[in-house]
Amino acid sequence: MNGIIPTGSGQENDSNSNPQAIVNKTKTSLVEQASPPGIKRRILIVADSHGRGFTEELREMDSIRNYNVLTIFKPNACIENVVENLVPLTEGFNNDDCVIILGGTNNALRGRGVNVNKLSMIKTVSHYTNVIFISTPYCPNRVVLNKFIYDLNMDIYDNVIHGSSP
Repeated sequence: MNGIIPTGSGQENDSNSNPQAIVNKTKTSLVEQASPPGIKRRILIVADSHGRGFTEELREMDSIRNYNVLTIFKPNACIENVVENLVPLTEGFNNDDCVIILGGTNNALRGRGVNVNKLSMIKTVSHYTNVIFISTPYCPNRVVLNKFIYDLNMDIYDNVIHGSSP
């Protein structure tokens, strides 16, 4: 069963700027899934500039050798712009493939909320492939900004991942 796997600490007082993945016990990990021999699975990473270096870290993992990794960075983009082309970018993706989304920090830095209506394609893509949404990372020693980031993360979680209305 496909779906969205939220990641991140989800605590507003967390000052760690690096997102931490939460293990989802109900899904097999990417590296545990079987794939037909000779067919490489795909990982699409869409991120704002705060996701730089993520691809290199991912490629250092031995288990990623069986994946084609494509990364699209959109510097200074808000989350709505990071995910705007998800549907065409994931054409041909299936249960063995994965989309990793990292964004939202620029929304917070600009004091902008998230237009959850423009994030509906995340739910669409999750019907045919695996989606990992990394929560917006917190900024060290920025209490007011981190409160806003917490609110953004919860808004995305409540409205996109669970599909509830505000």
